[in-house]
Amino acid sequence: MGVLTAMIGGVLVSIFMGGRLTIKGPAAGLITVCTGAITDLNALGIEGASGVQLACGAIVVMSVIQIILGVLKFGSFGDFFPHSVVHGMLAAIGVLIFAKQFPVLLGVNSSLTKGLNPIELYTHIPGFIANATVPIALVGILSLVIIFGLPALGGVFKKIPAPLVVLVITIPLGIAMDYKGTHPGSLVTIGDFWKDVKFNASFAAISTGMFWKYVIMFLFVNSLESLLTVKAIDGLDPWKRKSDYNKDLRGLAVGNGIRDYWGDYR
Repeated sequence: MGVLTAMIGGVLVSIFMGGRLTIKGPAAGLITVCTGAITDLNALGIEGASGVQLACGAIVVMSVIQIILGVLKFGSFGDFFPHSVVHGMLAAIGVLIFAKQFPVLLGVNSSLTKGLNPIELYTHIPGFIANATVPIALVGILSLVIIFGLPALGGVFKKIPAPLVVLVITIPLGIAMDYKGTHPGSLVTIGDFWKDVKFNASFAAISTGMFWKYVIMFLFVNSLESLLTVKAIDGLDPWKRKSDYNKDLRGLAVGNGIRDYWGDYR
């Protein structure tokens, strides 16, 4: 479903969004809310609807409210937040991403990271290095060298998309090292993609207070995190272009609604 999310965020939402440089995708700040929603809604014991389906239903309802807020120009409230809040949010996300992805970069067995919180992940870094899978770590480190080193060369190299160069080099490298045969667990398998894309959201709990509790929580966390990210990216734009926050909020709502209306998240 990550592939479906990427397709919706990268293609569909890009048509409707109000920013020139931002992209839409899964938000780290929503992990806790999603976990709570699935657990609490599942505990309602509604027959024929799982916690995941009910949580998706709450997000679809939230997306409708987001569209209304975008039409009413509530997205403009993003200007009221100081840059210190934006910097703090982005720094916190960066700390979480690094902690989670460092073991993946080195090809560490997932059993060594299971149950560890972000602080513990940092304290276990020496252990991750000691238990690194060399072929996977080689590709990961090489990717970082290209991403950060290519633009640093300046001139024509700065104009070449470094992530594209990473793919051109590391995919053949992975094939040459027989990743599929020697490290099958490190590869992502998609399966029968279109068979799994189907109606998933359930609105069976819409009359309960628990359902609306998570509609409101999704609405505030998702909207604020997205708007603050747009504001941060605008600050990095060398041409100082201004995003349309209200249009971006509506585009975000379209992506949220379609992603959670369709898709089997088993």
